[in-house]
Amino acid sequence: MGDDTVLFLEGLTKTFGKVRAVDNFTLQVRRGEFLSLLGPSGCGKTTTLRLIAGFEGPSAGQIILEGQPVAAVPPFRRNVNTVFQQYALFPHLTVFDNIAFGLTVRRLPPEDIPRRVLDALHMVRLNGYEARLPRQLSGGEQQRVALARALVNDPAVLLLDEPLGALDLQVRRHMQMELKKIHREVGRTFLYVTHDQEEAMTLSDRIVVMRHGRIEQVGPPLEVYERPATPFVARFVGTCNFFEGRVQAQDGGILEVELPSAGSVRVPGCGGIRTGDRVLVGVRPEKTCLKPPGQVAEPGGNSVPAQVEEVVFQGTVIRYVLRGPTDAPLEVVAMSTLPVQHYDGPEPGAKVNVAWPLRAGFCFPAGQALLSENVTDEA
Repeated sequence: MGDDTVLFLEGLTKTFGKVRAVDNFTLQVRRGEFLSLLGPSGCGKTTTLRLIAGFEGPSAGQIILEGQPVAAVPPFRRNVNTVFQQYALFPHLTVFDNIAFGLTVRRLPPEDIPRRVLDALHMVRLNGYEARLPRQLSGGEQQRVALARALVNDPAVLLLDEPLGALDLQVRRHMQMELKKIHREVGRTFLYVTHDQEEAMTLSDRIVVMRHGRIEQVGPPLEVYERPATPFVARFVGTCNFFEGRVQAQDGGILEVELPSAGSVRVPGCGGIRTGDRVLVGVRPEKTCLKPPGQVAEPGGNSVPAQVEEVVFQGTVIRYVLRGPTDAPLEVVAMSTLPVQHYDGPEPGAKVNVAWPLRAGFCFPAGQALLSENVTDEA
């Protein structure tokens, strides 16, 4: 454990009957970072948060908070606070009294409470809202009051369980930016739970991608997106085109992979792969482009034949849905730079090449290929 570690989870496990909701989970959380637990429903992220908060007891493992084990410490004695999706504000209390409630319970000197409450309101940019009732606030304002109520207690770690999930899209995006600013200004450790990949990418210093109670990958958003550790991560964080094939040759860390009915492609190698092994090649839709049959993206790049099935205009981008050489679905995303009425790209039914630069791809051992598994609705 490093000196900057504020929370250390070691071998954390939680079972409910025969179900392992959290399975041998080990993680170091750095002081002052914004760390997100990301994964589909049922992956164990909320259970992990509840274990840290003390709302659930672990079946095995340790929770070390500020250097002290707290697995046996009751929730109200742990130096953490939780912000939930449901704001749980007291409807009959003013904003001031909602925020002051925890300080009163902790029996802080009465003369200190107004300063602490006003400081918390300043943190969340709600100066002047002290006398309002929750029903007089918008959803975003109520969420900020809940955030202020948690921050006012000066927790070592602030736990946020999908706190923006009840907001509409535009308010949610605005609150993401507000939350990012608040985190930067207050310098506290935020541990955030979400199933929204875009939200995790927007907010986080690091992302922990979870599946079946275990960690699939931990890293900065750019690393998780550009170099996913597993096919699950590649599919869950964004979207991905996959091609399965066999390694024909290796040269300087570059694999030449033979694809059924599509010739060969070249891709940066992954650990432990040898000539003759089956691999799964992945490439993000926005890293690809459409070319006339026989053309590639650049010298030394890759291409596979495909047929356009749908052309979908989505404002800033055009999404092409295609059928690949083995009837596998493919996607290509291109910037929409011309008005729709001037569109002169390929139409449904057109034969094209899906092309991408060599370095845009990545690969996995074929044993990791779980293409039939639904990544958005795990039990």
